[in-house]
Amino acid sequence: MNINLLEQENLANLVSAGEIDDHTETVSHRKNKINLKPFVRWIVYVITLLLPIFVLPWTSEVVEFNKQTLLIILVSAGLVLFLVDLIQSGTARIRKSKLYFPLAVFLLVSVFTAIFSKNIYSSFIGTAGGSLSYSFATLFALVILFFLAINIELSIDKLKKLLITSLGIVFLWSILQVFGVIIFKQPPFSFSNFNTLGSMNMLAVIAALLLPMFFEEKLSVYKYLDLSKLVFILGIFLVILVNWWLVWLVTIISCASWMLMTVSRNNKMRMSLLVAPMLIIVLGVFFMLIRFSIPSFTAKLPVEVSPSHKTSFAITMETLRESPLYGYGQGNFKLAYEKYRPKSIANTIFSNTKFNQSASALFDIVIGGGIITLLAFAFLLFSVARLIYKIRSSSVYLTLASVVLFFIFPFNIVLMFLLFFSFILLEFANHSSSEHILELEDSARYSFMSSVVFIAGLVTVLIGYYFGITRYIGDIKYVNAFKETSPGKSFEAVTGAIALDGHDAKYYRFLSQILLVRLRDEFNNKDIKISQDEKSRRLGEFATSSVDAAVKATNINPNDYENWLNRGVIYKNLLGLVDGADKNSIAMFEEALKRSPTDPNL
Repeated sequence: MNINLLEQENLANLVSAGEIDDHTETVSHRKNKINLKPFVRWIVYVITLLLPIFVLPWTSEVVEFNKQTLLIILVSAGLVLFLVDLIQSGTARIRKSKLYFPLAVFLLVSVFTAIFSKNIYSSFIGTAGGSLSYSFATLFALVILFFLAINIELSIDKLKKLLITSLGIVFLWSILQVFGVIIFKQPPFSFSNFNTLGSMNMLAVIAALLLPMFFEEKLSVYKYLDLSKLVFILGIFLVILVNWWLVWLVTIISCASWMLMTVSRNNKMRMSLLVAPMLIIVLGVFFMLIRFSIPSFTAKLPVEVSPSHKTSFAITMETLRESPLYGYGQGNFKLAYEKYRPKSIANTIFSNTKFNQSASALFDIVIGGGIITLLAFAFLLFSVARLIYKIRSSSVYLTLASVVLFFIFPFNIVLMFLLFFSFILLEFANHSSSEHILELEDSARYSFMSSVVFIAGLVTVLIGYYFGITRYIGDIKYVNAFKETSPGKSFEAVTGAIALDGHDAKYYRFLSQILLVRLRDEFNNKDIKISQDEKSRRLGEFATSSVDAAVKATNINPNDYENWLNRGVIYKNLLGLVDGADKNSIAMFEEALKRSPTDPNL
């Protein structure tokens, strides 16, 4: 046996100094900790798979509202797990990215414009039936998703395959619906024009945007079955079925940018790879020129109406004249549209149509955030352009096509997700990006900063969960209030919704109308057991409560003409019961006209 006396002496010194015990404790601590990053990774995968599909039937808006709720809940869970893993490991491994700063600037500007919004609650969180894709909550969730995705060991191939699988299900389901094959019999799922992405135009635009991914990827289910090629065929069919010039334009842009990036990446490549995109481009140009349509197919599609680009531009300019710096606040295109829509629309069948979005996402963010949001977005585009110039990868095409689409088409939550999905692909294609490692426990400053970030992140998540869940349950109660046939039960349901979410003016509008119905029922009550004094007292209570609810709606959102219109209608129905109801009714209609001067009904 060989014995090294020097090593024994060093060992004895270490034991006496206590360093062996410290080392053993550190090793034991590392063995006992749970690696949470795989859970975060699976959360990103689940979001990619479920977001295009996810809808639920029991809210007042079944598509966007449910998608936003799902996104916020899952991203919040991923953020908590990531922060817990960071604290317990004591090491922060953060991938460097040129997009961190511009995205942070864009978020800060969103907070600033939301504070000065015409409807603060809608701009920060959003309401069912409103434009949720530009709310701060949605943008914040997508930015956090981007951060989580690039700082865990993701498989980009798996991410793409999950997205293709999800969209394949949506495409197939939607095509079957159009041709009368109804899978789910419960409304609104049973409607022929229903799909989980919002509309047929939206469905076709997303198919056109992702066509290169479908024919580039290989997703084998069985030995000879490539699922991605089946999704590609379904996507082409949807593009032809809708046959809209904008859809063909997106198709041409996405295929041409994919070809450009693929050729620039490879000095030598097989021309056969370019056959599919070239044929699609030729097909697109052909259909755009001849305006081809199949009546038997197009007759099955619903008519979709949206503001024109000309009208959207005019409303944007008027909004900037009124509020150049902040705009109207994210998600408030409806308010700008009602105030500045062309007078010519008042004499058409679209005079009562409500629009929550303009003709393009660019107009929406400028109307919602003014000049400072436009500058923040320009800074983000500049940073993205620098990355695209630096990277030669076929996945860059999605970023190019998504940015172009941003200028010509309104975005919903899935399209916003695809934009950030393209940022993730862009970042992973940047092989020069390095990882910054911080040993948090070795520095008091880093330890303090990590603790602050952990506390701030946890508080943000808790706030998000609280408002998200209470808002969601409140909307379910609001839907139940509509379904009730008894005014008393409807009253209980809507007051329950208000108790959970008292920031939504439409709940108070509905409450004022229900109280008016109860007043009418009490007025017509012929029960002789009730004295005249008691009956007068009840009538007075219902009248006062109805007015109070209508006033509360205008206080919550004084910029929405519907709240003033409802208040005017309430006063109108109280003529003869409340002193001054006639003058108050006229005053309320005048207030509504200030906010919607071209409304023919007003």
